Amino acid sequence: MIKDLPELIEANVISPETAERISDYYHQKKNKEPNRLIAVFGIIGAILVGMGIILIVAHNWDDFGRTTKSILAFLPLLLGQASCAYALIKKKEQKAWLEASSAFLFFSVGACIAMISQIYHISGSLPDFILTWMLLTLPQIYILNSSVASLFYLIGITYYAGEVGYSYYHSKEILWYWLLIIGIIPHYLKLLKNNAQANWAVLHSRMIPISLIIALGTCGYDNEELLFISFISLFSSFFLFGYLPIFRKTGKSTQSYSSLGLLGIIVTLIPLTFDWIWDNLFRKLPPINDLIMTPEFISIIITTCIAVYLLLRHDHIPASNRLSIIKYSFLVFIAIFLSASISPKLAELLSNLMLLLIGIRIIRQGIEEDHLGILNYGLLVLTTAILCKFFDTNISFIIRGLVFVGLGIGFFYANYMIIQKRKRNEQ
Repeated sequence: MIKDLPELIEANVISPETAERISDYYHQKKNKEPNRLIAVFGIIGAILVGMGIILIVAHNWDDFGRTTKSILAFLPLLLGQASCAYALIKKKEQKAWLEASSAFLFFSVGACIAMISQIYHISGSLPDFILTWMLLTLPQIYILNSSVASLFYLIGITYYAGEVGYSYYHSKEILWYWLLIIGIIPHYLKLLKNNAQANWAVLHSRMIPISLIIALGTCGYDNEELLFISFISLFSSFFLFGYLPIFRKTGKSTQSYSSLGLLGIIVTLIPLTFDWIWDNLFRKLPPINDLIMTPEFISIIITTCIAVYLLLRHDHIPASNRLSIIKYSFLVFIAIFLSASISPKLAELLSNLMLLLIGIRIIRQGIEEDHLGILNYGLLVLTTAILCKFFDTNISFIIRGLVFVGLGIGFFYANYMIIQKRKRNEQ
């Protein structure tokens, strides 16, 4: 904008006085914004310093007595606390200093727990260590108002969920994850309220859904097939959540949820286009009375209720949006899933049809918006749906070859038409 001011003055679009006021405004705005590069390098530097201290101590660890070892174990923790206290009192306006101190303190807590456990031979598992670490660092997020600590905390509890949920089969300790994820929500909502377009808010908007997807998979025990409904409901919730008013003016956060939701629905539907899944589905499921208290059924109830709430209370998707039909995906899929009890072939057919319709909708959206990325995305979905049937049906190689040729021509033709349309509009 500032670079174009001389040209605008010369063309008599604005006066020199207006140009000066515009220039002053953007310079003041730039000075008020925190230096993101300093914040990033400050955080990386703090982590490297902490790792360096630990490595230096580890090199001479066996030569120290128990008392000396204990002092050295708490030393990084004390330094981290002192740095955070100084940042809160003297450098409160400097976000880079605060976040760097917070990153150092976060890893100091983990290092201190590990070293004290080793010194005094305190037994415990890796999940117990991570759980203790995350519980101790949770208050740090709110005391320091630290987004970097929040992100590290989110990574930590996600790893905990994966370790407990996938490695320790049928472990009830996974319930801790759902309590721990609630602890981060107030900070995340505060970030969205202050500025949903800020980098910290966008990073949280991308990592939180990924964390939830990983954790939802741990709800599968003896009836994992039911999780198809849970995942479709979760992805539909993401899609709806991305169109809330708080995201209306920002593309980054909206894409984090709505795009991930759409992609998740498509990826979940792909394996369901094969007949063998539906043929074995209801043969394995126990009676409904035995399902009610299972983790899979509870996850279905929770995710579906969230999706219904978002659909009824926060349905802000513009009617002109061709992808708005995706908001009903979870309801359609539940009907498809139940139809498998009557006819597995019917459920398979409806799953294929649903995937094809989603692909067609995306293609139509890309054509109307003159967007090559969206168009090719839709074509890729359509191609994937067709390719899946090649592996599930007995079709001659000649027909398969002709279909491949047709798909290739379709790709070239669709892209060619969009490019020609753009050229005509430019003329």
